[in-house]
Amino acid sequence: MDRTQNPESTRPRRATRGHARFAPVVWIVVLLGLWIVLVDWRTLPDLVNAAMAMLP
Repeated sequence: MDRTQNPESTRPRRATRGHARFAPVVWIVVLLGLWIVLVDWRTLPDLVNAAMAMLP
């Protein structure tokens, strides 16, 4: 038996979810942040104060 495809019944496939493609970027940012905290843990209070000073 031959199956004919009805073009109206086919749905476009989504390659990836919207947030799934950003997961590697988020992991890289998190790991870089943890690395900075671990390497510069003595200067962390100065970094926090500088970041707070930049906020309005």
